[in-house]
Formats: sequence, structure tokens, C-alpha cells
Amino acid sequence: MNSDVYINTLVNNFISWVQDCPNATLQQDGTSYLIRVAKEEWQNINIEIFHNLISNLSNCIKAIIKAKGEHTKY
Repeated sequence: MNSDVYINTLVNNFISWVQDCPNATLQQDGTSYLIRVAKEEWQNINIEIFHNLISNLSNCIKAIIKAKGEHTKY
């Protein structure tokens, strides 16, 4: 899932959550705020975090297979 899809998913879930709010201004302000903050935070994630997660994925999968689906340290 790319970042735009992820942010849109978050926004859509947030919009569904605030639709019950009786204050339309709060809905619009809250949605705008969420979009802005989500985009800023997503851009601030260090790319090395993703590289480490991806490079460690094979170790996680091997541990799960070895444990036959039981608990692992991951």
C-alpha cells in the first residue's frame, strides 16, 4: 500500500467517525487537521525504518515457519 492510499484510508475512517458530530465546522476542521498531520508524519518517517523492516521480514517468516505458527520472539 503506498502512502497516498494509506492516508486516504485513514482519512475515510476518520470522516466516518466524525460524521455523527453535530458541528459541521468541527468535522471540516478535524478532517483538514488529520490530513495535514498524517501527511507530515508520514513524510517524517526515516526510510531506514522501512529498509530494516523489509530486510528483517525473512527472519520473521522463518521463525514463524520453524515455530509452526506458535509464538515467536517477533
